[in-house]
Amino acid sequence: MKIGKIVAIVGVLFFLSVTGLFFFKGKVLRSVVAPLTTQNSVDKADFIFVLMGDLVYRPYAAAELYRKNYAHKIIYCRTPSNLLEERKIIPSEHSIVRKILEDVGVAGEDILLLPGAPITSTVEEGLMLKDYLLTQEPRPKRGIIITSWDGGRPSWILKKIIEPLGIQLDFLGVDVGRYAQDNWWRSRESITRVASEYVKGTYYHWIFFKNGTPRTVAQVRAVTLPHSGP
Repeated sequence: MKIGKIVAIVGVLFFLSVTGLFFFKGKVLRSVVAPLTTQNSVDKADFIFVLMGDLVYRPYAAAELYRKNYAHKIIYCRTPSNLLEERKIIPSEHSIVRKILEDVGVAGEDILLLPGAPITSTVEEGLMLKDYLLTQEPRPKRGIIITSWDGGRPSWILKKIIEPLGIQLDFLGVDVGRYAQDNWWRSRESITRVASEYVKGTYYHWIFFKNGTPRTVAQVRAVTLPHSGP
């Protein structure tokens, strides 16, 4: 085949690709985050577990479900402190969560901060929740996990850790600001979030789950590399 024909074919294919992306870019880009998108489905449950990492949306979503009687217990984990928190300049993230919940009408006795060291990953959150659930008699049968719209990775992790206990989990993914799965590519922050979720998902699978589900927080921390948060 002559060079001219090859160039022509490549040019046509390139034109068709660009044209297709232009007309169908929304569908294509939404499919990129399909594996990350939280499958929202909630029913009445025994507890609500708020994954840390967001103070603006998740606590309010948990409180809304509480007020609608989806569950009567809201659980969350302690977070690592930074220099400003250690110097008492700003309150800790977990204390802010409690204040938000109480301010919007959640009874103090229905808010539970899990004991133990501050969490540094979603895997640790799942294991701390598991340890708590194992102490409960009768054992809860259903829980609701509050995460973000791109919570596919946390959902997968929590299912691997909690559902073998015979506890069914429902998930509610809340939008983060103005950007969600329908327009995530319009925000630099959202693009970074999506890329980070794929990196974290690969890392967590390879480090923590390739040889089975981790059993203790200590086991996780023995192999965890430093990173910025859950």
